[in-house]
Amino acid sequence: MATRLWAFPASTMPIVASAGYMFWRTWGTSNYETLSISNAVLALLTMVLFHAAGNLWSDVNDYLKKVDNNEAHCVKTLVSGQFSLREIRLFSLSFFVAAVISGLFLLYLSGPLTLWFGVVGLLLTLLYPFMKYRAMGDLDIFLTYGIIPCLGTSYVMSGEIVPEMAWIALSVGLITVAILHTNNMRDVHTDTKAGIHTFAMLIGHKAAKVVYITEVVTPYILTAVLSIVGIFPIYTLAVFISLPLVLKPCRLIWASTPDTLDTIVPADGMTAQIVLAFGIPLTAAFIAAGIL
Repeated sequence: MATRLWAFPASTMPIVASAGYMFWRTWGTSNYETLSISNAVLALLTMVLFHAAGNLWSDVNDYLKKVDNNEAHCVKTLVSGQFSLREIRLFSLSFFVAAVISGLFLLYLSGPLTLWFGVVGLLLTLLYPFMKYRAMGDLDIFLTYGIIPCLGTSYVMSGEIVPEMAWIALSVGLITVAILHTNNMRDVHTDTKAGIHTFAMLIGHKAAKVVYITEVVTPYILTAVLSIVGIFPIYTLAVFISLPLVLKPCRLIWASTPDTLDTIVPADGMTAQIVLAFGIPLTAAFIAAGIL
């Protein structure tokens, strides 16, 4: 409950999809022989540990900043008194330590650039509350759960950074940012009382609705274009089987008004499901294209 297990597709899918792309890119070539699947698995573990640590660290800061309170729609592990502040801090620290140990082992097995991916990822995780309160949380999340894991996965698997991984980062990362964006839309009133500023607050509710729909629809359009021009295999059109899952949260968001924000409470969980439903067929398509 405290680590928000339901949100873990945000940290797993970028790496899983990236590993699938690397499989397709190298299958049948001499590069496949040197491709490290075990490094991808270790990167996945490290990423999940950082995600759990970051969620707990964010909860600590939101509680101290009074962003999380009895009025807010939040994980109420601290607000309700279920856990003490000290317990959540220690829980977060434990995950950070485990993530760093896992990351150092990955550094030993891969190469020196892994250190920089890890350092930047750690800093972005620690700075997330600071950036969130200053309307930069969306950028932080896109870098942390899009650019870094996708480019980093290509490096730890092959020893080189594959620029094409940015397409996967853009596709999966945008949906992940949409999870945060819908949370920020929902919490505008309580965030205003807490004195923080989120991107959703700055642009207003009408523009925020357009941004959300753009974030969850663009990955499908992008995948279709990339498959047609040959950058992605044609099998990646399989992601469209998950498109129906996009419709319900989009309808909730579009029908909402500043006075009916309670209606979009389920949208963050729905959006996390989209990450999973998009990422799995994308990965399967890469693997199938490599084998076939």
